[in-house]
Amino acid sequence: MELMIFDKNGKKVDVLQNYTSIQWHRYYASTGSFEIHVNPTKTNVEYLQKGMRLVKQDTRDIGFISYSVGSESDGDSQEEDIEIRGYLDNLEDRINTKTCHFGTNIETDVNSCITSNKRGLDINLSTPKGIKADIDIESTWQPLRDTVKIVCDTAGLGYRMYADKYAGKDPNKLNLFELYQGQVRKVKFSDKLSNITFQSIERNYQNYKNVAYVCAQGQGVERTVVEVDLSNGGERYEMYVDSRNTSKDYVDEEGNSHTYTDTEYKKILYDEGLENLSQYTAIESFSITVDPLDPLFKFREDYDLGDIVTVESVKYNIRNELYRISGILEIDENGTESVQIELTRYEDELVQTKKGVIT
Repeated sequence: MELMIFDKNGKKVDVLQNYTSIQWHRYYASTGSFEIHVNPTKTNVEYLQKGMRLVKQDTRDIGFISYSVGSESDGDSQEEDIEIRGYLDNLEDRINTKTCHFGTNIETDVNSCITSNKRGLDINLSTPKGIKADIDIESTWQPLRDTVKIVCDTAGLGYRMYADKYAGKDPNKLNLFELYQGQVRKVKFSDKLSNITFQSIERNYQNYKNVAYVCAQGQGVERTVVEVDLSNGGERYEMYVDSRNTSKDYVDEEGNSHTYTDTEYKKILYDEGLENLSQYTAIESFSITVDPLDPLFKFREDYDLGDIVTVESVKYNIRNELYRISGILEIDENGTESVQIELTRYEDELVQTKKGVIT
């Protein structure tokens, strides 16, 4: 795995060398992370510090170093090791201080939200590709990372930060942010096809809720209550949301007082219910390890993060279901590389985003 090191000014200073382990974990609709172990050479000690950036050569993803620690080995060799960690975006460094609306022109809306909250943040926005979304939500007073995640989860999109091929020559070509949309691929992972070397499944409904009663201001029958139902006609798992602090009256940025209409107020409460339900989702994930050099379906050529593929598992009774590639963990241990793929059921995503079935 080849990683380039960039400084705070967007200048390439070196290529990562003398490492023993790299774990590079990308996610589709949320931030990724990395963990790297290197030998304490002069170059590694100098460059692998907070504020420096790592760029993965093949995918151009960016890792922002936020943690480093050195230690001696527990063995007899007394070898030293530096552990480096960080995230694949820097959106956590700013919060959204304004009320941002996200609708059909989702790329423009997200870019506008980031721009209005940059306050010196080292981030550049890529050119919109024309992605449309059938959503109508608002967000305020949240970290930009959480804001973007909510938008992506609602719209079925992913996001990434990457370096353009001209990064290092043009400061505006580093730390580029973009939304993107995974594609349906004619790819099948199956233990019958022997292109799964290891598989595991998790089905966790312990904290699952799909119906929220958002209770706002008022007493008794006069209290405003909005029901948010994502059960899709199936079994209901209900929760209560106390929203008495959400007032129907508000003051705009110019200090003028206003009152929401009943429709506007209920829409705000409905969005609160959606946001609360997003914290109590079911966990049904399927993880597999594949050979990145498998000739049947080639990694990054036939499929990549965010794509929708067919999955079959005789062992876990999964029969030709569509799954989203929601996470990819690439591991390099002393030059030996492997790829672990995390999959989430596409049908569950359709229920959450209220979209139609793919054809």
